[in-house]
Amino acid sequence: MKKMLILFLLMMFGLSACSEITLDSLQSYLKASASDAESEKISPLNNISKELFSYYLPQHVGRKVSSETSTILTSNNVNILMNLDVIDVISDTYYDTARSFRSMLAASQNLDSFDSTFLNRKGETITYRVSVLEVSDSLILLTLEGGYFMFTAITPIGLSTEILYDMLTIAKSCEVDGPAVLLAYSTRESIDYKKETLDMFSQIAPESGTVLDMISGGQPIELPSDNTN
Repeated sequence: MKKMLILFLLMMFGLSACSEITLDSLQSYLKASASDAESEKISPLNNISKELFSYYLPQHVGRKVSSETSTILTSNNVNILMNLDVIDVISDTYYDTARSFRSMLAASQNLDSFDSTFLNRKGETITYRVSVLEVSDSLILLTLEGGYFMFTAITPIGLSTEILYDMLTIAKSCEVDGPAVLLAYSTRESIDYKKETLDMFSQIAPESGTVLDMISGGQPIELPSDNTN
């Protein structure tokens, strides 16, 4: 059942994903992959439990390193950064305000995005946003934001539909322990969400200074030497 629509499209054109998907046609393929993931049933049980949240990790997706709120996953040899948006969890608890998507990208050129919805494990309708930023002729920065989480990956264009499918599969299963988040973070003076993202992202592609610049807006970044928690 996985990615049936994507496979159907590829069979129609008689081409492989790597040769067919281009920057011009990318959004249509990503939307098809997202639609396919939205319709898939959620696994009945989560197999990864952390102090603040749990989620279902497909068998073909691996885990590399993690912190309290972030994890680096790997799929198809592509690293995926998974971030819990602590600020949104706290805001939803204390304030009755409409949730907005958090902009992590300073660059506005060559940025493409689309919104859609999925049903989470509780049957709630979650609005999410997919954003694509061109890194090179063959690489993109792919982000998925929704349901208290942001997923980020630098991926070859030809693998982007697979990566987005995995991001959505995991996002749909996520469950956050709200009281635990409040206990851990509500008394702290500040939460530097962007700093943690940059720290974790530097491990995904430490050589990609241009991508870090896109996220940070060109501001100096203090990168960690190691993180093995």
